Amino acid sequence: MKELNAYKEAMKQLPEEIREAEVNADKQDILSVQMCDGKITSLSLSDQTTLFVRVTGNSTGFVSTENLEEDAGEVMSAALENSRYLKAGKTEKLHTLNTLTNNLEEEEKSHTELDRVKATLFTVTNKLKNWSPGLTAVTVSAEERIHTAGVVNSNGCDQTFSRITTELSISAYEKGDEQNFFQLESASESAFERIDTELLYKKLELWKANKVPDTECLAGSFRAVLDGSVLANMFVTAWKLFSGQSYIANSTIYSNKLGNRIASDIVTIMDIPVMENCGYEYPFDCEGSEGIETVLVNKGILTGLLHNIETADVLGVKSTGNAGRTPSLVKGTDITITPKNFCLRPGEKSLEELLQELGDGLYIYQSYDVYHSINIGSGDYTIPCNAILIKDGKRVGKADGMTMNGNMSDFFQSIRSVGKELSYKPLDLHKAYMAAAPSVLVDAVTVSGS
Repeated sequence: MKELNAYKEAMKQLPEEIREAEVNADKQDILSVQMCDGKITSLSLSDQTTLFVRVTGNSTGFVSTENLEEDAGEVMSAALENSRYLKAGKTEKLHTLNTLTNNLEEEEKSHTELDRVKATLFTVTNKLKNWSPGLTAVTVSAEERIHTAGVVNSNGCDQTFSRITTELSISAYEKGDEQNFFQLESASESAFERIDTELLYKKLELWKANKVPDTECLAGSFRAVLDGSVLANMFVTAWKLFSGQSYIANSTIYSNKLGNRIASDIVTIMDIPVMENCGYEYPFDCEGSEGIETVLVNKGILTGLLHNIETADVLGVKSTGNAGRTPSLVKGTDITITPKNFCLRPGEKSLEELLQELGDGLYIYQSYDVYHSINIGSGDYTIPCNAILIKDGKRVGKADGMTMNGNMSDFFQSIRSVGKELSYKPLDLHKAYMAAAPSVLVDAVTVSGS
């Protein structure tokens, strides 16, 4: 990765006061195109590279920069200066050649030709109109994101990897209907041409099936089916329950619970380096640790945690390749833990089969604002949602503007059936990780009335 070349040279002759140095480069190159009823309405191309520098003298210090022309030696000296305040008296481990599984190097990728992107959007637009002739103002927004990551350190670590993820967001109106707006999203492995149009069709049909008359639903506890999109939305935050940092700090409900049952025996939760049908790949993390498959909950038993080098060392295990940085509007420099592809292992039932098994209850088909709605320390959650009342396995009325309340510990214990089709939810701000989940049937969910 050419952005790291100057630092690799500077690391060959570190000043005496710097014992070790590491640089993690994160480059995002984004192509965005929007088409409405077959005409391009917006087009943009942007890129941003951030370098995160970590050095160790008497202490470990950090600094980040987006100025690629800045002198590498001066940046590392600034990180060392920060060590007096950030990690005073504390040093952090870096990989050596003895602790690395391998060093990876891959050429950077390039964007899809614009004419091919336009052709794909036009094809999707026509398919939607053929499936449902009454649609109008069909807007298809496409994003192709090239994410290139690199890690080098003064001990010989030299990793580079580049991936492409593509995503379509689709909205449209349907004439002659009060409930006439819908929005769909879909992600592919590596190219717009690989978007699963069959999945789009299924989502369109689900939107139609969910268009039922409004009804009133009183507060109470109900058996319920949660749509996979709802559970994936919860997982965007709920993964923190399995963070090694939280476990060691006793700030998760599962601290000191390794080896214990925490969920029903049909629940298996994993964090994996490659997620099919969405393009998210993590062969290594920001410390250069190999991204490995980690089973966190195996048939209801807590069997693993998400680790970086530091937390793995505390518990005497190997890093799971989950070193990351705080994915927020302000780029963090300190090493933390983030997931790769956090998911609940699918079962064998379709959504409609789950609704038939439910019989009477609620189908919670949409949720909002999970970032501030799950307390990792207590496990309590309060999540705004929309639901459909189910009678004899059939949709009979829609109750929007509700709130789902409960505790994550109770929730995992109450899962009775698991669907087969995954819904995907990337972290919104920086697309730094992916959460995925199937629909699930649970014994009880408490909701407020609409």
